Amino acid sequence: MSVDTTHVKEEIGDLLFVLANLARHVDAEPEGCLQAANAKFERRFRGIEQALEAQGRSVKDATLEEMEALHEISWSLVGAVSFSELVTLFANRVRDRIGASIVAVYLADETGESLEVAAVSGPDICLQSLGATYKVVSGERWPGFHSGHTARAFTTKELQVALDVFVDVELVPWRIIAREDGCAVSVPLVDKGEAAGVLNLYFSDRRQVSAQRLKLLRTVAAAATPAIQNARSSQTFRSGLRELGRAA
Repeated sequence: MSVDTTHVKEEIGDLLFVLANLARHVDAEPEGCLQAANAKFERRFRGIEQALEAQGRSVKDATLEEMEALHEISWSLVGAVSFSELVTLFANRVRDRIGASIVAVYLADETGESLEVAAVSGPDICLQSLGATYKVVSGERWPGFHSGHTARAFTTKELQVALDVFVDVELVPWRIIAREDGCAVSVPLVDKGEAAGVLNLYFSDRRQVSAQRLKLLRTVAAAATPAIQNARSSQTFRSGLRELGRAA
């Protein structure tokens, strides 16, 4: 059955005509605007390709959900004016997109011996851990943060899943764990082969954690880590310049 698209084409033509006139009204060249939009799309798509290539994959074997998540999360980070804002935007966007109850970003210090909670997205009770620092390695024999899923994800650079009482209390308070049948997922943030931190997520229902969702989380973490590291390096550089200025 053929469909007459004449009217649709006319409407599209009218829309393009209006947009072209609008561009000229604000002293913008329509063709230049279109070229800039194409270039922006190409950069974003290339970013998706690079994130997948880092995992030995290609766009051909990525799902539409993965590509949409990569695009949405990377776009949400554009325009962040500070490192703190960037990691907070990242945590919030991952929580919204993935459907986790709690999302926290842990970043390593220069020695790689400690992890600091750089951002938290979740209930107010979880915000108390923001800025806290935890040792990744400890000589203590009794269980602690160093023996939990967050530390294991960082030291092994492998994704970890923890159920119920095995969830780090530094991420999820006991009162939340006790009333839910949830689980936590720790995704290592790796850049150029080095562990930079951990993306922690808590799901109130363990059935939310599927193989497809874990695959998506690996992809998102691989895409976001370089941006986080670049922003962190820029912040350190600017802080150094300020210190030199004060010293002078």
